[in-house]
Amino acid sequence: STKQCVQSALEASEEKFAKAFHSSPDSITITEIESGRYVEVNDGFCRLTGFSAQEVL
Repeated sequence: STKQCVQSALEASEEKFAKAFHSSPDSITITEIESGRYVEVNDGFCRLTGFSAQEVL
């Protein structure tokens, strides 16, 4: 069905994004606009700042 195709495409897209986010050597963050709070950071961010993800999140 169309709903299943859309769901499969969404899951594939999310998987692709997660791989790119976590494997990038560059610093990438996801932040909450209103508060400026970090929602997720990658290893590149941790290497650049010296902070662990647990310290920042």
